[in-house]
Amino acid sequence: MALSSNDFCPCGSGDKIRFCCGKHIVKELDKLSSAIEGEQYIATLKQVDGLIEEKGNLACLLAIKGIALMATGQIDAAQENALEFLDVEPENSTAWAQRAITSADEPHKVMEYVQKCLEKRDGPIIAASDYTRSFSDQIRPYTDKTFYSLGTDGYGRSDTRKNLRKFFEVDKEHIVAYTLSALAKEQLIAAKEAEKAMTKYKIDKDKEFPPNL
Repeated sequence: MALSSNDFCPCGSGDKIRFCCGKHIVKELDKLSSAIEGEQYIATLKQVDGLIEEKGNLACLLAIKGIALMATGQIDAAQENALEFLDVEPENSTAWAQRAITSADEPHKVMEYVQKCLEKRDGPIIAASDYTRSFSDQIRPYTDKTFYSLGTDGYGRSDTRKNLRKFFEVDKEHIVAYTLSALAKEQLIAAKEAEKAMTKYKIDKDKEFPPNL
């Protein structure tokens, strides 16, 4: 499940790695992502600190560092990292989410920013990630819209990125089907549209939740 320069940057910008932090960092990001997925947070921090010293405060490195710091309970350090992240990418939603989690002083400002980003969008929020659902859930408390998160929760598996996304139901076909289901649940479209997508993409509605397999 190796990262490529055409994958989305883990900083949360929405851009591909080669257009964001740069393709020169791909191999290092792949190693860091594997360490995070394996919950090797201490090793991740050691690696990412070395990379920051070498390459500077790249947004992708700060995003991953923030996850590792929070996972190891280093909240003060995570708060400082989030502020550095915002200095580099002041409009980055991941940076704002990490700041919100680590700061109890002005949460209303985070809420206002998230609401501003989403105010022109109707319907539910569908957040899909190649990481666990908890990564996307960082922003859940800061929107009043219905929020669904999709992720790769479960034990480690070895396969191609395409096959793993299909197994964990975060590939484009599942995202489309789940989005239509969420819209139907809120009565914004007819339920038959979601059913058509399930049939078209051969999605088994009775399949057990991936982390339980």
